[in-house]
Amino acid sequence: MMQSLLSYNALVRKVDEFVERTVRKYAPYISCRIGCSFCCECSFGVFPVEAWAVRVWLGEKEEREREKILEQLAPSSGKTCPALVERRCVIYPVRPILCRTQGLPVLKARERGTLELSFCKENFRAAGSTIKIEGQFILNLENLNAALATVNEWFRREWSSLGRGDLPERVKVTHFLEELTSKGEKTGKEDIDQMGRFW
Repeated sequence: MMQSLLSYNALVRKVDEFVERTVRKYAPYISCRIGCSFCCECSFGVFPVEAWAVRVWLGEKEEREREKILEQLAPSSGKTCPALVERRCVIYPVRPILCRTQGLPVLKARERGTLELSFCKENFRAAGSTIKIEGQFILNLENLNAALATVNEWFRREWSSLGRGDLPERVKVTHFLEELTSKGEKTGKEDIDQMGRFW
């Protein structure tokens, strides 16, 4: 098992724990729900370690289910995530970390080293005004991104050490998925056994 994958798993669990705590605390003021895809209507790169998580998840599914999901994934238009199908995420259990924090209160870096509180404009409102959010329910996005970048760099080095070549710093979320259709189910499972499982 690649150690970077274990670290990525641990980071995902921490983020999910934060999300669960925040949603429990502010449930009446959070409008995020199935079918709300405002945050998904954009195109962005992800870290290779996140794209590999998607690859592993799909590779472990039965062939029929995997092929159904692969057929749903749309070519990126540059405006919408390819995993968004009929306003639903088809890779939701293994969505990238950025997707897990969308809409929730985060601190983002601004000019001159200042931080700005940001969240979906539809959330944390009552009677037309923004409610006060306690500090323990605000995520420092800069710290999270730094931790994720460190794990990703570790993953890239481990990947290279296995003789698989070099990976860019950012890739499409579907970066590793073409192999699943071109190399077949058996080879896909062998890759997962060699590189390591996530869940």
